[in-house]
This record gives sequence, C-alpha cells and structure tokens, in this order.
Amino acid sequence: MPSEILEVQKALYAAADAVLSVPVFDTWGAADGTSPPYVCMETFMARAADSKAEVGSNVWARFHVFSAKNGRSEAALITEQIRAALHRADVPVPGFSVTWCRHEDTTASDDPGGTSQLISTYTLHLNPAP
Repeated sequence: MPSEILEVQKALYAAADAVLSVPVFDTWGAADGTSPPYVCMETFMARAADSKAEVGSNVWARFHVFSAKNGRSEAALITEQIRAALHRADVPVPGFSVTWCRHEDTTASDDPGGTSQLISTYTLHLNPAP
C-alpha cells in the first residue's frame, strides 16, 4: 500500500499549485530565498481511522501562507483560494479512495520581521483503493 502521507502531500500540492499564482513549496520555508507572498505545506500527520466495517485513515495537512504586505488581506485572499480548491473537493489521491477533504481551521500569526502568516489545516479521510 502506498504511503498516505506522501500521496496526500503530492495531491494537495498539485491542487494548490494549480489555482495559485504565488509559489507553493512542499517543504518548510522558501528554500530558494523567495520573498513573500508564498505558500508552504507542512505538518502532515496520519492516524488510523479503522472501524469494524472499513480500514481507513485520516491525514492532516497544514498550509502556511506568508505575506509581507501590511495587514492580512493578501494572505487571506491566498488562503481563500486554497480553501475554495480543497474544502469538500474531490481530491484524487492515487492508491486511495477519498471519503472527504475538509477545511478544519485557520489561525493567524505575525512574525517579528513584519511577515504575516495564515495557517490553515485540512483533513482527508482515506480508504485503500479497492
């Protein structure tokens, strides 16, 4: 069976990259020194969600949207574009059947250097493909 974390990471990266006009990184931080705005994916966690009737797992993923503009309007717009692409969407994950993909929450954080950050968490419920 393929790794659910790796497959979800690839699927979410592809979905976000397809709708955004800013760089998307599937690692923490802009490795090439890119200035904000940009998006980083991180904190993937998988947990078994088996029942008597099915084998499954839940995978959590976070998107960090960084912006150097005053206020959070730029980061909020990018965050909403990600949400529109993922919340309740049919996200194809090879090797798995996705029951649902949903937005869980968004929190705000300001870095001391003046960069604002919005952090959104998504959960996907997966079952192995038949």
